[in-house]
Amino acid sequence: MNRSTVARPGTRQRLTRHLLSAVAVAITACSAEKTSAPDNPLLPDDPRANPAVQAAAWRFDINTAKRTVKITPPSGKVAGVAGGPSFDIAGVDYSLVGADVISLSATNYNATGVGTGGAPANKVRVTFDLAVTNLLTSVDLVTPTFPTPPVGLTGLFGFAFATNVTTTSGGVGTSGNDIIIDLPNTGGVTPSPNFDVAAHNWFNDTGCPSGSNDCYRAEQYPVPLPAGATSAGQQIGFDIDPTVSNFSAKIIIAADLQNSGPAITRTVSGTVTSPQLGPLSGGTVSITGGFSTSPASGNYSIANVGAGPRTVSYTPPAGCSAPASQNITISSGSPTPVVVNFTVTCTAPSGTVNGAINLASGSGSPSLSGVQVTLTPSAAGTTSATVSPTAVGAYTSSVLIGLGAGAGNGTIAFANLPAGCTFVGSSTSSWSGLAAGGTATAAPVTITCPLPQYPLIYAWGTPSGGSITLSVSIDMGVRNDPLNNGAAADNIGAFQGTITFGSRASLAGTGSCSGQSGFSASFSLSGNTLGALLTNTTGATGLVPLYTCTFSYSASGTTTLSGSGHLFGNNVGYDFGSLVNIVYNPIP
Repeated sequence: MNRSTVARPGTRQRLTRHLLSAVAVAITACSAEKTSAPDNPLLPDDPRANPAVQAAAWRFDINTAKRTVKITPPSGKVAGVAGGPSFDIAGVDYSLVGADVISLSATNYNATGVGTGGAPANKVRVTFDLAVTNLLTSVDLVTPTFPTPPVGLTGLFGFAFATNVTTTSGGVGTSGNDIIIDLPNTGGVTPSPNFDVAAHNWFNDTGCPSGSNDCYRAEQYPVPLPAGATSAGQQIGFDIDPTVSNFSAKIIIAADLQNSGPAITRTVSGTVTSPQLGPLSGGTVSITGGFSTSPASGNYSIANVGAGPRTVSYTPPAGCSAPASQNITISSGSPTPVVVNFTVTCTAPSGTVNGAINLASGSGSPSLSGVQVTLTPSAAGTTSATVSPTAVGAYTSSVLIGLGAGAGNGTIAFANLPAGCTFVGSSTSSWSGLAAGGTATAAPVTITCPLPQYPLIYAWGTPSGGSITLSVSIDMGVRNDPLNNGAAADNIGAFQGTITFGSRASLAGTGSCSGQSGFSASFSLSGNTLGALLTNTTGATGLVPLYTCTFSYSASGTTTLSGSGHLFGNNVGYDFGSLVNIVYNPIP
């Protein structure tokens, strides 16, 4: 344990003489309160600090450019007085405590401008918060008996023992080395009043008269600091010359160690859950110091975790991502148990649902690719999926299994059916028993849709050389009406219709018109009204051209086209005129 173990009160004077004789060699006059600022840091007369006190000092390396504070603990033990008593946990010992007793952490670095933010004229004030953690398991830190604190003050004390300017912006000393300043010289770095205890003579009882050699400002922390506990961060600071870029400080932490009773332990417990999978089993919960366990059904518990800072982490099973570790501190004030819960993101298990939208017998057969199919799992931890079926109504989708009640089950809703289509029976579907990586088939739904109408289209070609051609056709393949030619392809065997066309087109006679697709045709013309009669005894199927006429074309005149008196039949006289949709395209 890094500490200075000294005699109890009966040997106080011998210890004081021992330290004073060593410190006097190394430390110049106490002047931490001075605020006069040299133009540049001063080169001291090569002081040497007391090796015993140096060994107990924590080194702080402050980089003003990077705004960082690096803390290095004492490197060795502090020698006690020859013949003094050994450390005895049953009583009270006097210690300059080191890294086996405490840890230090710095946060909230800040540097003022020159002469601003409370800094003296021509100085920059650098501050940061310093927290102390008691690493011991059954020992509290209390007010030190030695070094002697100021009269009437209690606490754990940290006092600035020395500082070094490690880098300046203004050059080097006469020897070619970086300028080095050790307190209490009036150099370029001095502890600021942010150390809340004024300069105090820590190693004798003479106060701080001119010429004293062990006066330092200090920071006072509340006591007791229980085993395993961490103090609040408290602000300390240094006033530096603007030429100082980097500097180091040596700080002594002084406290007595007092037995707090049996070793402090706590049980750490909690839950490990996943929004996707619920309570998790497996994986490993680990606590620094060699503690670990595997959660079962989302719960874990680890007993007898000793005092001090601890990191709790969880390593999940495959398919899950490790959550962030959590830091805790076990102390006498910790609850029982200390609760640490983890929420873990995992890949949610899923499966595939297949289904179909069927067309009722005798229904029209429009494309069903525009239908919206929404699959909604029944269990918690899931989301809906929306897909579109193929033109004939088949659909497939990946869906989440979910957690708890309803896992592997779900319902299906359908929207955006083709115009005129309605459900025959249920308008929804469902699936059940879907396992991770598996497939379930949903119950099919049935719809009926109106049969499409046969489109009759009057279409004009592109004008060329003062002429333009009108083509008339009908598509008999869109309906598949059982009344038209039974199970065979629908056909047309007879057509009659009259059209009236605008003045932009003119027809000198019917000789420029002819029937198509094996139709016998006759035409009549009266002004701008053309009549047509066509027959085909065998019937024509599919996309059927009926007739064409070539008109004279003018770039001026009306472009209208209208019709009347249309009749349609198949080759055996079935009248399907009510099932035809006529499209009149105007003259271009």
